Amino acid sequence: MNNLFFSLKEIENITGGKWFNYNKEIKINNFIHIISQVNKEDIFIVHYSNWYDKNQDNEYDIPKAIKQGASALMVQEETNIKNLTIPILVVEDTYHALRNLALFASSKSNAKRVLITGSYGKTGFKIHLYNLISKKINTYARLNSSNRVSSTYGNLASLKKDTKVLLIEIPISSKDKTLRRAKYVKPDICVITSIGHEHIDIHETIEKIVERKCSTAKALSKNGKIIIPADSKYYDLIRNELNQYKNIDILTFGTHSSCNAQLLSAVYEDYKYKVKALIEGTYIEYIVPFVDEYAPLTSISELLCVKLLGLDIFECANEYKNLTNFKSSGKVYKLKYKDKLFILLDYSKRGGVEGYQSFFKTLQNIQPTENGRKILFTSEFVDIEDGEERFIDNDEFKNLINDCSLEKIYSVENFKKVHFNLIDDKTKWLKHYDSVKDLLKENFLDTIQNGDIICIKSIFESDLYLFSKLILKNSVQIKYE
Repeated sequence: MNNLFFSLKEIENITGGKWFNYNKEIKINNFIHIISQVNKEDIFIVHYSNWYDKNQDNEYDIPKAIKQGASALMVQEETNIKNLTIPILVVEDTYHALRNLALFASSKSNAKRVLITGSYGKTGFKIHLYNLISKKINTYARLNSSNRVSSTYGNLASLKKDTKVLLIEIPISSKDKTLRRAKYVKPDICVITSIGHEHIDIHETIEKIVERKCSTAKALSKNGKIIIPADSKYYDLIRNELNQYKNIDILTFGTHSSCNAQLLSAVYEDYKYKVKALIEGTYIEYIVPFVDEYAPLTSISELLCVKLLGLDIFECANEYKNLTNFKSSGKVYKLKYKDKLFILLDYSKRGGVEGYQSFFKTLQNIQPTENGRKILFTSEFVDIEDGEERFIDNDEFKNLINDCSLEKIYSVENFKKVHFNLIDDKTKWLKHYDSVKDLLKENFLDTIQNGDIICIKSIFESDLYLFSKLILKNSVQIKYE
């Protein structure tokens, strides 16, 4: 059973289910309901329209799951399992069965739990921290974005007896639901990476976002700690909310001398930062191999977590050299097209007000080489269907764009409709495409010059990522030294 907290027969008892095609030799590594994440020896769980966070079943993915190496299936009684030879657990409700397995495993595990939430940066933090510590201590984490309650259940159910540290995200809903989900995890450390306008259409106000994310702290174990961003413009809101709770140890990361993790300096050079910091009074210098302006601050919060877990921050900080950014955090590629060398900054997987603010601040550090140009392709900054454009400070964004020293700007989709006034120098705004398909018809690569920096930034709902894929497909990637 790959060291899980229950045997095959105990799974029957916990879920109230029954095995068909029973094989006591099968191994189960993870409980997975997302087909793209199924690997060898995972149990594939079919979800149905009655699931909390799904509105249709994925029974059609069963053949694909088997092909990808799933060792078993969990299905409901209405699913046709004739002619299937793979072991199948039939339960009344797969959602509740998964939840029951999660609660059972969580109650049995002695692993230290790090619960991560925030408007931005949750998955990046989780992946970075995993790669910093996993060589030193047995760590379990799903290395993808898993911000749904069913994914929380799958994470917990998949805990192993020898897991020492669990890194987990949970979805934020109402205050009561968020607290209930956090109690399933029983965290020893809570981390709030950031506060921003992401999902403001759901939460309505920043105050409610702060209230709901802070409610995770009420689920902390005895002597548990919460880490919060002291440099956030919403720091006072966060602090005041947490001060309502008793016996919570609040730790901070930021640039102020009072922070538990203090950023002393961060010098950007050649697509990385040289960082100096104090982590709980311990001085450390290290390299962070990311271009993002927030990367140094994020790194000190990760190292503070490392120290709270009782690990050596110097050894773990040395692992930064092996890290790459998660796709929604942005990627940097050094590419060659014909005889032209250029840089692609691919930030096409996540937008939002704060995301674009950070992106434009990052661009201010990055300069072309030789006679290269800095060229931007952008969608609208927010999903206008969510009404987030009301949170855009036009004057601030005008200044941010001006300070980037962009030579050319191309826009797609709703940019022209929403952001026409944000570009002061309209001579730099060369063209707008209502559809990314029209952009893809252009032979843009032949216009690239040596040393160019091609910057692609868009919201999650945009198709602009297809342009990034086209560039990568038709270029040769060169290892960046």
